[in-house]
Amino acid sequence: MNEQIITALDIGSHKIFAVSGLLTDSGLQVIGSEVIYPSQEVVKYGRVVDMDSLTNELYELFERMAQTLEERIKWVVIGVGGGHVQGCLHQKKIKIEPHGREITASDIEELEQAIKTEIATSGNTERKILHLLPQEYIVDCQSPTRKAPLGLHAHTLEARVHVITGAANPIQDIMQCLKKIGIEVEHVFPNAWAAAESVLSDEEKKLGALVIDIGKGTTEVAIYKENTLLATNSFRVGGGHIDNDLCLLLHVPLNYAEELKKNHGYCNYEMLAGERNPVLSEELDIFTPAGRLARKITVEEVSRIVTERTQDILDKLVKETVAPAILLPRLAGGVVITGGSARLKGLLKLSEQILGMQARIGVPRRITGIDRSLAAPAFSAGIGLLLLAAQRTTTPGSRHWWEMLWAKLRRKNRRPGENQERKW
Repeated sequence: MNEQIITALDIGSHKIFAVSGLLTDSGLQVIGSEVIYPSQEVVKYGRVVDMDSLTNELYELFERMAQTLEERIKWVVIGVGGGHVQGCLHQKKIKIEPHGREITASDIEELEQAIKTEIATSGNTERKILHLLPQEYIVDCQSPTRKAPLGLHAHTLEARVHVITGAANPIQDIMQCLKKIGIEVEHVFPNAWAAAESVLSDEEKKLGALVIDIGKGTTEVAIYKENTLLATNSFRVGGGHIDNDLCLLLHVPLNYAEELKKNHGYCNYEMLAGERNPVLSEELDIFTPAGRLARKITVEEVSRIVTERTQDILDKLVKETVAPAILLPRLAGGVVITGGSARLKGLLKLSEQILGMQARIGVPRRITGIDRSLAAPAFSAGIGLLLLAAQRTTTPGSRHWWEMLWAKLRRKNRRPGENQERKW
């Protein structure tokens, strides 16, 4: 039996999560995982803010993983997000020469390369293509098809593709931290895609679904339709912003603000107010740092603040910029909300009100051997990274753009007499 261990790494604003799976001929099974919660901020909005601290945290994490797996990890798959990862549709047409001949795999490759070249020469050298996902092909300007039209005779071949790009520097910073502890990056996936892969069923992918992953510092969005990833986006706003709002407006410590949000904050405040729900009148004690009772506030005061920020995320970000009204009614699979902030009270009802579709909480699925503690929305992206990696596993060492960029930087900065870079 062929066996291979693959490891995924999800570095968030609040936690760092690593999970390993054993890939065999019969499927993928989780064989180990570790989670650490850094005592200080090492990543913010998807970007590293403290290289040394993150390197130390990663070293501790993978030391634990090595003890669990009884072997050291050398390659990982990482997820990225935090506002710098974006998806867009791109369309390109090429001529088939000589006219009227059969379309071959080389033509498909030529078309994809033409798209990559066009994007690379667009002037934005700070962004790199992470993935290019074909949406449909058009032969001779006629009926589109999702399947590559190999063997058809044509004069022209056109493609509409979903291009996912990311800022090179944030990804490079994460890779550098990993390299310091002897670990290489094999694949990079957007967290939005990973979360969708983890929480959606095959039927939901076919019918169409909107996945919203609300983390501590970011919100990631993905849209599936007819088994195709149609759109991805990332925003620098998450559940932590609700904590900050409560902290500033109610004059409470940040950690207590988070507890107020989790235990007493309702996202559907307007609905509860309309019903005159008595829960809004409940009083909460606010204490000073010394432990003295300072004053009392109501659940209504907390819920107003929680609702306002959550409405901004769902309405002003998700609905207006990612999921236009013309697309939403076509997503029969509804809305799936996941991530560490998915458990907010009333979030599903608020989502259904704003987006006009049935909503549910998404937890990791489609994988065996997962511990019950990991079957929670906070771990959806990490498990999804493992699933995506399993689908695309190649022999470790195939060089991607980020690996080549790193090699170039190493050659440029190498000191005289330093050993030559190891060959892949």
